[in-house]
Amino acid sequence: MTPGIQAVLRALERAWDAHTDALLERRDVAAALDRADRGIEVRYLPTGAGGRGLDEVRAFYAEQLVPALPAALGRRSVSRTVDQFRLVQESTWRFRHDRPMPWLAPRVPVSGVDVELLVVEIAGFRQGRLASRRVLWDHAALQSQLASERG
Repeated sequence: MTPGIQAVLRALERAWDAHTDALLERRDVAAALDRADRGIEVRYLPTGAGGRGLDEVRAFYAEQLVPALPAALGRRSVSRTVDQFRLVQESTWRFRHDRPMPWLAPRVPVSGVDVELLVVEIAGFRQGRLASRRVLWDHAALQSQLASERG
């Protein structure tokens, strides 16, 4: 791998880390989208929540995602793969289901359950800018954990 390609990969990782830190830790939508492509598409699967285009994604983050993030979200990296156009992040997310989370579990009432999920995020980049973000998790495992407390 050439030094030039290594620099590109490091820049994509820095952009991704800045995006996820701003969004999930600081809950700063403007900072999260600072380096986003105007045509960005974000999709949280399997619920289908998200948006297409900077205005829709900004509205989704500000109105639907950030207000419905758990009070404390622990994320631990399992693996990361990067190429010149894409980053794939596998992480474990830990949180308490302390509020309605329609982006994650639509129509599920607050349970107070501690949840642990394996989450895969796939980020696409165009000219160094975040162009797409797909977030996937094992929905059956989530439902099982949430149902265990409702009995």
